Amino acid sequence: MDEKVIFKVRKFTDQDTLKVIELLSNIWDLPTKVEIESKFFWQYKSNPFQSEENIYLAFDNEKLIGIRAFVPLDANFFGKIFEILCPSDAIVHPEYRKKGVFSLLNNSFIADLNSRFVSTGCVLNLSSNEASLKGNLNKGWVKTNCKRTYVYRFSMFNSIYRLLNKSYKNENKIKKIKNRLFSVSKKININSILDLRKNIVWDNYISVNRNFNYYEWRYIKNPSDFYFGYIYENDKLISFMILKKISVNQFEVEEYFSLEPENLKCLLNFLQRELKIPIIKMKVFSERQIKYTNKLGMKLYPIILEKLTGKIRAPILVRSFKENPCENDYFFYGKDIRDMNNWFLYNSDYN
Repeated sequence: MDEKVIFKVRKFTDQDTLKVIELLSNIWDLPTKVEIESKFFWQYKSNPFQSEENIYLAFDNEKLIGIRAFVPLDANFFGKIFEILCPSDAIVHPEYRKKGVFSLLNNSFIADLNSRFVSTGCVLNLSSNEASLKGNLNKGWVKTNCKRTYVYRFSMFNSIYRLLNKSYKNENKIKKIKNRLFSVSKKININSILDLRKNIVWDNYISVNRNFNYYEWRYIKNPSDFYFGYIYENDKLISFMILKKISVNQFEVEEYFSLEPENLKCLLNFLQRELKIPIIKMKVFSERQIKYTNKLGMKLYPIILEKLTGKIRAPILVRSFKENPCENDYFFYGKDIRDMNNWFLYNSDYN
């Protein structure tokens, strides 16, 4: 290929949809085109926090050769709302790798940041890896004090049960234990969840703005397979946990909340037992969260297991919206955004 070829980079338009979906199919592990289209429209077209798609495309003439995409979220901090952009999908066509395409996409995104965003906000990279780390650091990202890793719970009994009962189906289940009602359902009870959370002041931490639109988008419109666990006391919700089905043998905790860690541990026990789940895992983003999940009976992935499953991650990265950020730009209302203990992300480890 002629090294003098200049690739064109621009923002996504609706006319690019089919080409984008075709290239994303190389990295999205989904069996059908319908499922890939469904995920694309959910992730990039129906997000309630975005005013426009944050997708940057690289072309060689009319051929799409690279994608760099971001998902926006609103965050709360001291009663203020500011925007977070999270890198999601990044892919360069195999024939065009190591030709500067990813760098061009990053440059276009950063130039757009400087023109579009003037208020407090940041880019939060939760999915960096060793391959992209150097390039991101060269473009203004900085390391936080934590790596994204996993904790897990394993049930040998459920593993054997699943092996012997391949036709077992996960279904809605309800069980009364003393004066509490435990249930697992395929339906999210948004109003009860919001009611449970409304009396908690989150000002001391940077947290995702979880409102009705957020829960509707993330768990109703999302094509993924979710299960919702609840504990009710006197008809009032006191704990909840949301699980995402990864496979027959593995579920992942998406979110949880309770004023009492012991209630969450009881709920997690109930879900693993009733759904016959061999492995429940969860992403953790801070030392505070690791300590909290340890109360739930979850352990850090062993290093050898991380290597075998390809889950070794580079540090979580952040980048200010400013073109040339200085030290002060990494402090929001006195809190250092490079310290992941100052964040509440998908998991509400309140205590």
